[in-house]
Amino acid sequence: MNHRELKFCECILAGTTQHGAYKKAGYKAKNDNVAAVEAHKLLKKPKIAKYIADRRAQLSKQLQEETLVTKRDVILELKHLGFSRISRVLSFKGGNVTLGDSDEIDDKDLAAIESVRETKDGIAIKMHDKVQPLIKIGEHLGLFEPESLDPDRPRTVNVNVHVYGQKRDYKFNVTAG
Repeated sequence: MNHRELKFCECILAGTTQHGAYKKAGYKAKNDNVAAVEAHKLLKKPKIAKYIADRRAQLSKQLQEETLVTKRDVILELKHLGFSRISRVLSFKGGNVTLGDSDEIDDKDLAAIESVRETKDGIAIKMHDKVQPLIKIGEHLGLFEPESLDPDRPRTVNVNVHVYGQKRDYKFNVTAG
């Protein structure tokens, strides 16, 4: 393949129009219509068509590798959200609540925080929902009966909370939405 053909291919791969790629590659044409016809002829040449197809495949593979997100990645992220604990971010001692130093908190624990805002009473911290990630993991792993997958069916969630050594049990009815 000569220099102009290679330049033409690279312009096509970069998203340039066919007649634009023809001109940028150094080919001469009377007008855009002639350039488009000649560009079309170039694209039909086997070596040019093969080069463009191979290069597109190579670029696609490279993009997939750079942005690869696996099922495992998604499940681990859901698992972390589902099993997050506010105690990894806050300290409860002697009636005081202390926010940990963000430089010392694990990034995955920081990712479990939905928002932090200042209020008139102090700082309010909201953690991401724990129930939905656990439901998604359970559904993926087939842990639920088929009828329990109905999004309109209320789910009962039992929550055990330990505050200052005292255990409190709560039961919530949760519906999707």
